[in-house]
Amino acid sequence: MKSLALLVFLYLAMPGSGQMVWDGLPFSTRAEFAGLMLFVVVFFSRELRRTIRQLLVNIRWHILVRPLLVAMCAVKLLSFAWAPLGAGFATCYRSLYQPLEDTSACEKSYEAPFTQGSGAPLATVSRMDKVVDFGVAPFDWNLPFINDFPRLHYLWLERFPFTASFATKVTGVASDRILPIYGIGKISVKINGDMVSHVENYARDFMIAIPLPEGSSELLVEYEYRDDNLAEPETAPEPRGPYAR
Repeated sequence: MKSLALLVFLYLAMPGSGQMVWDGLPFSTRAEFAGLMLFVVVFFSRELRRTIRQLLVNIRWHILVRPLLVAMCAVKLLSFAWAPLGAGFATCYRSLYQPLEDTSACEKSYEAPFTQGSGAPLATVSRMDKVVDFGVAPFDWNLPFINDFPRLHYLWLERFPFTASFATKVTGVASDRILPIYGIGKISVKINGDMVSHVENYARDFMIAIPLPEGSSELLVEYEYRDDNLAEPETAPEPRGPYAR
């Protein structure tokens, strides 16, 4: 039973393709969290373990279950090597305080610690963001460079300055389609490599209406927010307006 539990946990934790529901550590989706909690409940419940053991023995599945789990783990790991990134926006985050020495590198993320943009519009990525909306969790953005300790030591900051590039491929666009982009800060939009809009406003919200070409196109949104132009501040800067959005 212990070996079976170990194989189930390995399947849940092993990295898989970002297009899977259970893509492994760090268990960042609700489905993965629910699966992990169910595993913990079953593992620590003596009655449930006894029931599962009897079920496997009576149906004589114990001969097939372990090899099947091993095969599933192998396939999941292969899917991670084949297509590690999921759908959404290939995102590259960079800190503006003590930035990385390599200007072409992106901040690391626990959600994609091994991927480097294979098959994505950007050469390197921090992770894939399914939704670009900081307002979804305004008090916990889960920005990747927050995880980079001890290079980041400005823990007294409440408004962290950063840049982010969001790249995706827009497909199946009909005529007269408009893409609205809503935010605060500095936003530049490129379609198929051509600059189509550039807006900077820290005082209030603004919205950009981007006409999309028919068919397929590559969209790149570059975002920046900062209250000052310093690289190593000694005190918190004066707010320029509402925080990043």
